[in-house]
Formats: sequence, C-alpha cells, structure tokens
Amino acid sequence: MANNKRNKEYALIRKAQILQLKEDQPELTLEEIGSQVGLTRERVRQILHKEGLPTISNKMPSDWGTHKKPRGNCVICGEQIGSDRPLLVKYCGTECRNEGLAKYRKTVINKTSYTTFNCANCGKEHSIRTALYNVQRKRGYKNQYCGNKCKVEVAIAKAIEARRQKYLQRQSYENSTIDR
Repeated sequence: MANNKRNKEYALIRKAQILQLKEDQPELTLEEIGSQVGLTRERVRQILHKEGLPTISNKMPSDWGTHKKPRGNCVICGEQIGSDRPLLVKYCGTECRNEGLAKYRKTVINKTSYTTFNCANCGKEHSIRTALYNVQRKRGYKNQYCGNKCKVEVAIAKAIEARRQKYLQRQSYENSTIDR
C-alpha cells in the first residue's frame, strides 16, 4: 500500500516537472522533456494532451537550416528561387505564380474541344465539351438541350401528349364497344 502511494506521489512530481518545463521552455520537444524527466516522448505527449497543453514544440529543428539547396530558376522570369522557398516551388514569388497559373489555364481551355449543337426545344445554338457530348450520346441521349428549362418543357409536353393519346384510345375503345 505504501509502495502504491509512493508511485502516485512520484507520478505527480513528474507531471508537475513536465508542466513546469513546458511553461518555462515551450520550445523544448517532447523527447527533450522526456529525457529530463525520465519518461518516453509518448508519455509526455499524453500528459500534456490531458492537461490541454500544446504537444508540438514551437521551435524549428536545428538541422532545418543546414541543408538548404539551391531551388533552381523561376519558370516565368528565370530568376534564382530563394532558399527560403519550399523545395518543389517553380516560381520565385506570387506574381510569377499567378502569371504561370493564368498561362496554364489558357492552355487547358485551348486544348479542350467543344461541340456546338442546336437545342432540340428552342433551337438556340449551344456548346458543351466534346467529351461530355460523346458520353451523352453513348448513354443514348437522342436530343441535346441548352439547359434544364428546355429539357423540362419537352418532358412536360411529352407527358401531356401521352395522356392525350391514352384518352383518345380510351374514347375509341368505348365507342367501339357501344356500337356492338
């Protein structure tokens, strides 16, 4: 019983040490705190998480600045890309990036082919991407419409015509049964 009490007291002391270290030196990593207190990095993380404290160090690792490699040249202006920029960057700054994205969008739009057709309802000329047009044809779409409004108008007209045909069939059937 005394041993259990001693372990709890020791755990409380270590917890207080962890909290004090984190408060005094927030740049310490979990591993550094753990080595000072005698706990694993994971246990330190659990204690800090339970207390609602950040578990991430606010310092950059010391080896981050030692391996800065030249990033190459900007694909727009040709200037050297600064070593402060991330590794896979193609542009020297925001202006060149925006210009590069604008060029890319233009080439993508120019490469996309469009098919022009006349709406089956209103007859207006309309363009859609050829890939979409081909998919619709493959699925058996017989008519192309410029928008949902025209499509709905045609569907309503078809439904009305189908009802009218049923009514006429019913009338002709009733007339033929009366004549017998």
